[in-house]
Amino acid sequence: MRAASLVGKHHLRMPVDLLGSRNHDANAFLIYLLLDGRSGPNTPAIMRREVGADRLGLSTAQWKRGMAALLREHKNTKGTQPAFVVNTRRGQGRASARTVLPAARYVKLPPDLLDRLPDLEHGGKALRLFGAVLELQPKNNDGGSRPPWCEESSAVLAKTAGVSPVTVPTLRQELEDAGMVIVDIADGRPPVILPIAQVLTEDERKDLATTLREILAARPGTRTPYRRRSGKSTESSVAVDDTTPRNTDDKPRTRTDASTRRTRPARTPRLANDRHEPQDGGRRDESA
Repeated sequence: MRAASLVGKHHLRMPVDLLGSRNHDANAFLIYLLLDGRSGPNTPAIMRREVGADRLGLSTAQWKRGMAALLREHKNTKGTQPAFVVNTRRGQGRASARTVLPAARYVKLPPDLLDRLPDLEHGGKALRLFGAVLELQPKNNDGGSRPPWCEESSAVLAKTAGVSPVTVPTLRQELEDAGMVIVDIADGRPPVILPIAQVLTEDERKDLATTLREILAARPGTRTPYRRRSGKSTESSVAVDDTTPRNTDDKPRTRTDASTRRTRPARTPRLANDRHEPQDGGRRDESA
């Protein structure tokens, strides 16, 4: 698709507030990227919603919901902020002109990021996690030598990407299978995620993964390779306590001995009309 190349952009911009917003779903994330790639400083993105929805693999209803959220004001820690997108109608029967508003903080994403959608099962959510990895990646703007990978917990990644922490391992695996990241996991430490900005071959990814693991192995401290947790049987680990008092006789103990148990005498059944029957065998005193 390479939407950003249409206006001469070298990267796509994603506002940090939109990246981690729980009020904007993954479809709104994709719509913003498409509009940002097809618009410039003085060039709005002009397209019909049917065309935009088809390019992202969305239905018309999904496009409407995502666009409606982008056109509303949103709130962050600084209060109420303007909408992410401004819609300008150009007349009846003509496509609307949509302009993305600049943000104070945004994440730079590869220009061909939307081309990876067919390779991802959870497209929008996986791309949001990829954006979170780039956002949490140490910045070397001051000429420092910080590592180029992200090493954060699933909770931090989920908060930055606006997804559930439970889905982070699945989305991370999707990105790794699509060749967008290289992941190295060790026991007791957050996973190391190295984002890949360009498309690499299988051999190039293997060489890069080997180099990454060699660098991580040379760091101070021990790094135990990750192993899956498996349930262990607790039968062999249960110790028998010899100090527990045991029954000396072979007979099992009962709560109450049958010979000493008190029993109530059986009640004689009583008819419902016994109180109305006379006691003299059913004869009434006719002299009364």
